[in-house]
Amino acid sequence: MKVYPIILCFLLSLFATLIIPRQYDSEDMVLHLPFIKVINDNSLYKNDYLISSSNPQNNITIYYQVIAKIVSITKLTYDDLFSILRYVYYFLCFYFFIKISQLLFNSLDVGFFIGLLSLLRIPVGGTAIQILETEALPRALSVSFGLWILYSFFHKKYFVAILIFIISFLIHPTSAFFFISILFVYQLCKYLHKFKKIKVPLIMLSTLILAILLIVVSPIRQDWLNIISLRNSYAFLNLWNINNFIYLVMLNIPLFVSLLINATKNQKFQILSKTVILTALIFTGIHVIFVVIKPVSLIINLQLLRIWIFPSILSLFVVSYIVINKFNKFPKILIMSILLVFIIWRNLVLPSVKSKTSWIDIQQWVGGNSQQNCVFLVPFYNSGFRVYSNRSIIGEYKDGALSFYSKEFALDWNNRLHDLGYWEINTNDEIIKLQSKYKFDYLVSGTFVSNKFTRVYKNNEYKVYQITKDCN
Repeated sequence: MKVYPIILCFLLSLFATLIIPRQYDSEDMVLHLPFIKVINDNSLYKNDYLISSSNPQNNITIYYQVIAKIVSITKLTYDDLFSILRYVYYFLCFYFFIKISQLLFNSLDVGFFIGLLSLLRIPVGGTAIQILETEALPRALSVSFGLWILYSFFHKKYFVAILIFIISFLIHPTSAFFFISILFVYQLCKYLHKFKKIKVPLIMLSTLILAILLIVVSPIRQDWLNIISLRNSYAFLNLWNINNFIYLVMLNIPLFVSLLINATKNQKFQILSKTVILTALIFTGIHVIFVVIKPVSLIINLQLLRIWIFPSILSLFVVSYIVINKFNKFPKILIMSILLVFIIWRNLVLPSVKSKTSWIDIQQWVGGNSQQNCVFLVPFYNSGFRVYSNRSIIGEYKDGALSFYSKEFALDWNNRLHDLGYWEINTNDEIIKLQSKYKFDYLVSGTFVSNKFTRVYKNNEYKVYQITKDCN
């Protein structure tokens, strides 16, 4: 293990943590954190419908338990621990970008350039994921482990590859399912190449099995499907917009072109690319049949379109290889400088992120000035109130992301969406009716809202009103 790649990855990871905006209190983190915190303190979120519902991720991943245990042992704050994990995640990605590039192309520069390209946080079509995520989510860590598995496999370190696969499976089973599927397709292609006569019968058998499943398998209930497609449209190819398709096609064009002209001149990479693309196309076909044509809940839950992150990563390898080896007339420092400008623009200029200072301040005040059993009504389209307040809420729009996993939860969330979506424009009497139904003790609203309830706190953007004294 040479020192130079380690130092390079250390610096690149540091740059990534500084330039990529954090989403600790937004996006998917706001769904993971409460379930993790409850493991260490079961007195939290006692009256929160989200926590009392059955979260399937509790049963299929060790991610929550491991994070909770680390916090319990080290006494780190959750924010600090996720900052460290975020750095580790970036380091693993950059390190194996470089090591795989050195192994396949004998080039450290190719791997370094891939690392820079990934900092553009290119979206993978309409799948709601990026090449490089903003936080160390389970799926993000699993992808970095996937790079580790690939490197170990190429190095013929099969024991290490199996061990990392097991860890990856325990953290994020869906990503591990993608890995094992790619390996299965690779072995199947090798077998079919050796026994070509069974290729046609196998295709016919596969078609027959799909046809039987299409007839036999029961579709998802329409009301449940409507809620999932409303809240999680990214999981449905037929609901993608034109920009989603453009992103996916543009991102993967280099890989497809490379297969046609063998741009990298590397047999191992060609075989890997063919296998990954074939697997992605097979999964896309299954998605079309069992999500678009006849929606089945299990297949919807797998979010098969997210397998395109793997061809997309390989496509970055192609772009990096071509830039480093075919554009050698241009100074590398010039190319890197242009790319850095785009990276800064993508991460610091392009995002029009509203300041969350007032939103966090409200949460922190609530956390220090209310009892743990209190329940809050908050603006439905503001996410993350649970993160810093550690208090139960009636619901928020982000909760609907879990509608994949439970029909009952999806229906409950949908009712809350209709009741609470725009509650801030309700009259006092209407809010009282909501309180009698959902039993909240406080409400948090924007400063533009005025009502007759007792105001207990205010900052530049939000106000807190106490409705009852039942939780004090």
